[in-house]
Amino acid sequence: MVLVVALIIVLAVQPWKKSGGGVQTFELDRAITVEVRTPSGWTAKEMSAEGASAVLILPAGDDRGYDEINTDFKSLRNGRSGKPIHAVVINAGSCSSDAASSWDIGDVDKGTVGEATRLGRRAVWNVRGSDCARMISTDMDSGRPASTASELLVSLAGSGAVVPRHDGTRPSIRPSS
Repeated sequence: MVLVVALIIVLAVQPWKKSGGGVQTFELDRAITVEVRTPSGWTAKEMSAEGASAVLILPAGDDRGYDEINTDFKSLRNGRSGKPIHAVVINAGSCSSDAASSWDIGDVDKGTVGEATRLGRRAVWNVRGSDCARMISTDMDSGRPASTASELLVSLAGSGAVVPRHDGTRPSIRPSS
């Protein structure tokens, strides 16, 4: 009886769920479906970039779309004023069939893009054959950008908060601890 009561309490409270964003499902190209558990302080939305389906993750309150971010990118690069960029994009593409079948996270790439400084990071997951899900982070500003999106990418990949699958099978995100 005590076990049943404890189980009911645990199921009602659901301590494994984080406060903040819920789980959203997105359809990418190459028949890849991705589920994203968006952390507090961030929002995820569908976008189309150059004809490809993608997911754009931005800080909460940043309602820019791809075109506006691209405009700010060009402005910052050319030394004009533009809103700093902290974004993670999830998309699908081809990769080596030898790529890892879990998130393989690259190092931070720091560089100058025209008049701006950019921090970037990539992660790749071979979903099937040469069809891969990719996460790309960009932190860019005219000064020294914070590594906000780069750190988010590591957190998303490391915690199982972004899970891709092929052929429309439903991903299953592990409960948060």
